[in-house]
Amino acid sequence: MTQATESTPVRTLDHEWFPFRTTAEAAIPAADCKLIVSLVIVLQHFPIHEKAPFPLPGALDRPYPDLGNYSQRESGLGQALWRLTDEIEARDIPASFVVERQALPWLADVETVLRNPRHCVGAGGEHAVRMHTRDMEREVERQIIAGCLRDLEARLERKVQGWRSPYCSRLR
Repeated sequence: MTQATESTPVRTLDHEWFPFRTTAEAAIPAADCKLIVSLVIVLQHFPIHEKAPFPLPGALDRPYPDLGNYSQRESGLGQALWRLTDEIEARDIPASFVVERQALPWLADVETVLRNPRHCVGAGGEHAVRMHTRDMEREVERQIIAGCLRDLEARLERKVQGWRSPYCSRLR
């Protein structure tokens, strides 16, 4: 990585895998190139009565009760998700869904999509602010994971194919 001086700031990345470039400097792909896109849809529930142990990006962040953010997220699960899943199904697009256990009551309209074997379904924890950190007892963490897997598999009548902790927080 190149060091910046006071008069000449240098943009750089925090690794050496490939050089930094702006969008304007990026090469334009050839017209016949193939593009691979991985569609991952995270279906989260943000409980209004529970706060995360520390500020989380995207979490409910206004003074309690944060009805604006809460209702916007709930309407996204309950009313807007079917628009996205309709397009996914109409175009035969395979997708990955990360489903949190407390989001299940809002997903009745899209359960047939989640049951489609073309899609991958992973468990996403209890809910968006139930973080898995080093402060969580191992047995509590095991129970949460086992309960999430059990409830998702029972509801969707299929095997859950993975795990993603809320906010991708670290497991031990």
